[in-house]
Amino acid sequence: MSAELAFVAGRLAQLRFAVSPMWQVGTSFRLLRSGGAHPVHRPWAERARPRMPAAGLDRGLLAALIPPTGHVPDFLNPAPPDPPRFPRGHYRGR
Repeated sequence: MSAELAFVAGRLAQLRFAVSPMWQVGTSFRLLRSGGAHPVHRPWAERARPRMPAAGLDRGLLAALIPPTGHVPDFLNPAPPDPPRFPRGHYRGR
């Protein structure tokens, strides 16, 4: 199965592939609280997980706002205000 999307230049310029930096905070927090980790993330999780209580991350607002599963409030993952900026020559579209 294939799909084809057609965009005019103005709409294509508004398209975002990046997510909010807070999205990474939230998903990392969930992963650390879950006790599990994908093998790629396991070394980091094993180093970071024991530090959570000392940093107060096992309680407080972050723990209250990010449940172990389910919906995360939208205001925690806002869209970036500007498109990402890449160094000149970093991205070369085809």
